Amino acid sequence: MNLEVLRIERFRNIAMLEFFPHAAMNFIVGSNGSGKTSLLEALSVLSTLRSFRDNKKQALVQFGKPQAFLHASVTDGVSHATVDMEIADTRFTRVAMNGKNLKSGSQYLRQNMRSHAVVFHPSDHELIRLDARFRRRYFDHLLAAEDTQYGVHLRDYARALVQRNALLRDTLQTSHTQQMIRSLGTILIERGTDIIFTRLKWIEKCNRLLPILWENAQYCSLQYSVVCSHDRDGIHHFLSESFKKVQQAEVRARVTLSGPHRDDVHFFFHGKPLRYASQGEGRLFLLALKLAEVQLYCDTGRKPLFLLDDFSSELDSVHRSMLMHTLRSQRLQVFVTTTDRESIPSDAQVVEMCYGNLRGGRLHDN
Repeated sequence: MNLEVLRIERFRNIAMLEFFPHAAMNFIVGSNGSGKTSLLEALSVLSTLRSFRDNKKQALVQFGKPQAFLHASVTDGVSHATVDMEIADTRFTRVAMNGKNLKSGSQYLRQNMRSHAVVFHPSDHELIRLDARFRRRYFDHLLAAEDTQYGVHLRDYARALVQRNALLRDTLQTSHTQQMIRSLGTILIERGTDIIFTRLKWIEKCNRLLPILWENAQYCSLQYSVVCSHDRDGIHHFLSESFKKVQQAEVRARVTLSGPHRDDVHFFFHGKPLRYASQGEGRLFLLALKLAEVQLYCDTGRKPLFLLDDFSSELDSVHRSMLMHTLRSQRLQVFVTTTDRESIPSDAQVVEMCYGNLRGGRLHDN
């Protein structure tokens, strides 16, 4: 999917902006605080309904304004579509496709003409430093983008989990309550099996892909925290036994103690946990992970946008060249921010951000 037109109004520090991007490489240059990352963020919100910086909708709206507006025209080479989005202080984001309002965010995310975005951003280091919740969230979003059914399984699991935890907190444990807890546990086992199966399959494909992406990626690997059979029957049996083992502990803790909502994905570099690696090794691992995400999404028959923030500080010249070569070979539409004009490849369109205003829109000339 390619972006043909982007229009932004009252978003972060951007009052009004219209952008006609190149079908391949787009570099946004400017000083710190000029609005470069805000432009990438608008693309992320249009693609995924999520910001990679802050999910509070109020933070996305320009200070003192009631709402922000985003508009995009996209094409898959054959068909064209328009997306209009309103982000308000107190109301849920409104999304319209081809002029028709959609009922929910999940309906938008199921649209074939929606563009998906893979983001490489300095905050990605939180995947290494912070706890399992951040890694689960990352993998759940990318898997739901690849497979809409995974998103349905997540939604069903989350609803059953909330209901079961509410019943576990109920101090009046009647026979009816206990029956409901068991019934909801059955739902969690069924949907949990689907979720773990999909996660394991993705990790398995990613580990096979990493060694052939580029030389240093051969030292990168992922491991799911739960060790069990990779077939559905084995996973179902594992979850059933796990729920039985923690049954009494759940009564005391008043919370569901087993299931994919408590699992983790461990990262390794050169066979050691990534949390013990250097910052440079962590950066290389994250780059390999993002390239694997791109490839596996392309394997679905669709192409994502690639958004890279702070190009010159996140990668050295060798890995910048490697990344650009890989992205060209995938024929992706790429959006990159940088403060360093010397790092811009010769085939890129260059625009300049200056305090929320966009200038330029030409091919780079060394």
